[in-house]
Amino acid sequence: MLSERGGSRPDQIFRAAFETPLPEAVTTLSELSGALNRLRGTRSYTELSRGARAHPDFRFRVLPRSTISDLLMGRSVPNRETLITFLAACGVSERDQDAWLGVWERVKTVHLRRPVGSIRVRDASPRRLGVRASIQVAPGADDLPTYVPRDLDAAVQAALHSAAAGGGFLVLVGGTSTGKTRTLVEAVRTVLPDWWLLDPVDSSVLEGLSRGPASRTVVWLDELRRYLDPPASAAATVRRLIDAGLVVVGTLWPEEYAGPSACREVLSMAQVISVPAAFTSGERRRAGALTRDPRIQVALETDGGIGVTQVLAAGPELVRHWEFAEQPYGKAIITAALEARRMGAQSPLTTEFLRLAAPVYLTSGQRATAPANWLELGLGYAVMPVSGAASCLAPVAGGMGQIAGYVTADYLFQRAAGVLGAGPLPDAVWLALVDHHQPGDTSRIAEHADRNGKKQHAVSLYRRLARTGHSHARWRLAALLAEDGQLDELRERAVAGDRYAARRHAALLVDRGRVDDAIEVLRAEVDAGNRPAARQLFAVLAEFGRFDELKVLANAGDQSASWYLSAEYQPSRGTEVAAQWEPMAPPDTDELRRLADDGDRTAARQLAFLLPRLGRTAELSQRADEGDQEAARYLAFLLAEYGRIGELRRRADNGDSHAARRLAKALAGSGDLDELKRRADNGDRHAKRVFNSLR
Repeated sequence: MLSERGGSRPDQIFRAAFETPLPEAVTTLSELSGALNRLRGTRSYTELSRGARAHPDFRFRVLPRSTISDLLMGRSVPNRETLITFLAACGVSERDQDAWLGVWERVKTVHLRRPVGSIRVRDASPRRLGVRASIQVAPGADDLPTYVPRDLDAAVQAALHSAAAGGGFLVLVGGTSTGKTRTLVEAVRTVLPDWWLLDPVDSSVLEGLSRGPASRTVVWLDELRRYLDPPASAAATVRRLIDAGLVVVGTLWPEEYAGPSACREVLSMAQVISVPAAFTSGERRRAGALTRDPRIQVALETDGGIGVTQVLAAGPELVRHWEFAEQPYGKAIITAALEARRMGAQSPLTTEFLRLAAPVYLTSGQRATAPANWLELGLGYAVMPVSGAASCLAPVAGGMGQIAGYVTADYLFQRAAGVLGAGPLPDAVWLALVDHHQPGDTSRIAEHADRNGKKQHAVSLYRRLARTGHSHARWRLAALLAEDGQLDELRERAVAGDRYAARRHAALLVDRGRVDDAIEVLRAEVDAGNRPAARQLFAVLAEFGRFDELKVLANAGDQSASWYLSAEYQPSRGTEVAAQWEPMAPPDTDELRRLADDGDRTAARQLAFLLPRLGRTAELSQRADEGDQEAARYLAFLLAEYGRIGELRRRADNGDSHAARRLAKALAGSGDLDELKRRADNGDRHAKRVFNSLR
């Protein structure tokens, strides 16, 4: 039992201090009380209380004997103020108190649930988190050089402190091998060493965590782009993690942050800090003071304007290893992998793909004289570590002793873009890529094939995606089939329930003069609840003068058919048609107008619906201009329904949010992504949301 005088002779206490784990290793309450007893030494309770009264901050001047007893007996976890008071009474300086407070926080939270697959931040390996190995200039050196403090460290750590207070999202944006991952690792280890850290293998694990988040967890998303598909789901997942109080951190390349494929909705939730491509003068001075690490000195002396971090990661050597390869097979394999990644293949590339694609980048003579083991020779060269650090291609495990595929080095990929250019991919490489890629890359590769005019490959890939219910793929597949006049396949897909194919099928029938067949297809779709097909049906009926059928639909209360009977849609015949059409039991518009003007939203909605049916769209437009939100909403609907994009754009530019929302959807539906992106970049929230949903 402990005594007030400490309970042990000084020599016993001295010996115990070396036999018991240091405070950094403490994880339980009993270990904490033992460490505090050793720290106390021979001080009596009275001496500890007297020492506390000398504290300069009045909050830490009281240390009752009962509190000391509870602390040293380990009856409960002390509060933070009590621990600080005790440490000060024991002569621990304010600077040295941080280690003890870290121990206290660890003990206080040891009972909290641990996320599956997580480890403590302090135990996480930087290499496992994505920090690249360094060049080696002396045998036996560690994988990583000494960390050179960066100018942005303070801002990064401040952002982490803020996020830890109630949940947050931090993203470091910088080029490849600029040190962004290492900077983030060091900051998280400094600020949140005792939190759990989870490095999810893919977006499904991330989504699962968001459904059952564990507190005090850092979610590590190095190379953030891997987790952003599909964008809408990714945004919802990140939002749930933040709302649950978790700290989400990630890294991203500048072109991925600013490019058209960026997931704006996700990034809008993040605090973004840029990482410079090269060391500042202050950082170079700090690096120069680290004379104990020869690698840093070598990088300072040889960076040649490329960048210290890039030299440390062997970036320039990777480029030379590829461009000036010692044997052609390795260069061809690396080139094929780089080209595949340029076309959207972000997952590991299979050996079979490399075997089929690499010969394209060899000369006829090199192919003719290639040894039987050319693939093994080339792969050996491609995965060879350069300067003891990175390799052009890195193998990815598919199991013990098995290789699932190969990924290209980020630095090499960025630098190679300037060499390879943006030219077309050879057909043989396209064929190999279509037949041998990972399922997660299918959508990206299909879009690249589509944009590069490789219609055959795009159709093949879109068919695969369509079988999984991929909406964008079904839409583009129907468009491409219609362009090629593939009536039979469109009909088969329509019968199988593909609504995009049904509409394209009907349009193609109209183009071929089979109007009655097209109307029959569209009526079946309308009966099945395909609303866009209804609009298409009305347009076909109006175009071919079948107004009696339109009148039946309009009188039945359809909100769209009336437009095609109005002077707005049929300027040459509209007055005549509108005069012949009289809706059943028309309501009293004067009474509706009075009620609407008095603030009755139901009356305003009925009036907005009725005016175009009576051919009075000018009044509807006037009411919208005067601030009638129901009129503005319905007018935007009608303008979008009938393709009046210019008028919709004008209203959207004048601040009509209903028009902006309809315009964004119309631009997406017509494939005008350039204007959609411009509007999103200019702050149009509707365009931004629609654009993000397409990625």
